[in-house]
Amino acid sequence: MSRRAVRGIAVEDAGRADSWEPGGVTSRIVARKWAQEDRDGFVVSARERLRDPSEDARTSAIGVIRAIGAGALLELELGELACDAAMPRAAATAARALGCVDTPGSRSALTKAARSSDARVRANAVESLARLSGPTPDTAAAAVFIECKADRHHRVRASAVRALVERPGGADLSASLADVRAMLDDARGEHRLAGVWVAERVLGGIGARAGSEACERLMERMTELATGDASSAVRARATRCVRRVLVEASYAGGGA
Repeated sequence: MSRRAVRGIAVEDAGRADSWEPGGVTSRIVARKWAQEDRDGFVVSARERLRDPSEDARTSAIGVIRAIGAGALLELELGELACDAAMPRAAATAARALGCVDTPGSRSALTKAARSSDARVRANAVESLARLSGPTPDTAAAAVFIECKADRHHRVRASAVRALVERPGGADLSASLADVRAMLDDARGEHRLAGVWVAERVLGGIGARAGSEACERLMERMTELATGDASSAVRARATRCVRRVLVEASYAGGGA
């Protein structure tokens, strides 16, 4: 073998080693090419990284796997990591990555992860389940959403409530909007802020089209929060939502 060929192999190997470095566009390009040209070699290397004793190494590897759309190649490993309580940051990243792997095994792992002791893991698991549910109602996922809509953490709760409101063929819209209203009335500022986040998406989507009494009451509550909430963050976000909905309504009605 010529020196040029040996040098080429060495450069390629070095590039593949760097493909697991976090946050780099170049690393993702190298990883994607590697997975395409040598899938078995890529999977072997990925499994080694996902077993690394360092949580940083595992988290970085999961990020690369997700970025290049290779989650299906490592579904079992990601499922195990999503339920690993010893490494919550890696678990949360794995739960997010599984949102692009629509298989029974992935959904099962996410259902378990949604009951993690770590709020980041629970939130990512709920959001991934919602993403996988798509246009088809999923009874098992809905059960997770119903359980998590009472979660003590505002992000988990908001993600579950949003999933129920947007879930096709799901519960009665008015009942789901009542869950949004409950967040807006919560004494905890973080829960009200998260509730505004949900309401902004509801009123800018199905809410604006539904024209229901429940949606109108929701809009009234948002206006109250925009002008009188004790939290400046809640007031600012509610104001943005109200303005956005009014502009959308104006265009829908043929206004300027």
